[in-house]
Amino acid sequence: MELYKIAIRALFAYIFLYVMMRQSDKGEVAQVRPIDLVLVIIMGDMIDDLLWAEVPASEFVVGVTSIMLMHAMMLIMSYRWPRVSMLLQGSPTLVMRDGTLLRAPMRRERITTEDVDALLRAHGLERDDWPQVKSLMIDRSGRPGLILHEWARPVQGVDRERFEERKR
Repeated sequence: MELYKIAIRALFAYIFLYVMMRQSDKGEVAQVRPIDLVLVIIMGDMIDDLLWAEVPASEFVVGVTSIMLMHAMMLIMSYRWPRVSMLLQGSPTLVMRDGTLLRAPMRRERITTEDVDALLRAHGLERDDWPQVKSLMIDRSGRPGLILHEWARPVQGVDRERFEERKR
């Protein structure tokens, strides 16, 4: 096969897998960014083909180089332009505000009330404690970001010292 065709096929595979990973549930790939997971999947398969002599080394080098250049270009564009970053990597999703679930964003992220309940229980909050939640966001990688109202936050050491000073 001609080397330029290999480069085109490698780029197509990269873009296709990336789009598929972006469409998947954030929770499925919460430990790694989709852009990095796509790179790992493709590289793993390409190395397998080289090791078992299914492709010549020259084709392997062209394919890997094409993928790495595409990956680097996407990361640079994401860093440079916030809109590109949002398109390629997504944006955080607010699923709870002031203790109230936001149904439309939950549907978009495919998160159930039970999922939110489990997330909040992991932070020590039962359903009766939901009014303490100022906001609950699901970040780009699928991890929850919880912010409690000021009045619901635990007392910090600095606050305790100020209180002791006022008592004197």
